[in-house]
Amino acid sequence: MKGRFVWSSAAAWLFAASGSAVLGANMGTAITYQGRLMKSGSPVSDTCSFTFDLRDAGGIQIATPVGPVAVAVINGLFTVPLDFGTSVFTGDSRFLDIKVQCPGDP
Repeated sequence: MKGRFVWSSAAAWLFAASGSAVLGANMGTAITYQGRLMKSGSPVSDTCSFTFDLRDAGGIQIATPVGPVAVAVINGLFTVPLDFGTSVFTGDSRFLDIKVQCPGDP
């Protein structure tokens, strides 16, 4: 029983030490956005130009747009990192306006 207590104490200390290191780490302001792009019901597979614009509930732009950026779309799926800075996520509703231009689009 005594050996088990020592192990539990060591495990608790290790967990607390690793947790404090994680909590103290700078998370940054970037997010990862994953999406699906279809055209006429079919998944797109091409490199398209995307512009991402963050807006509030009233439709007002609240950050500098990200883009245009070239994003690889494979079988309709894409992933892109976005960073709108530190002051835009205050707990209020936010909406992401996305503009896409693919090769061959008018």
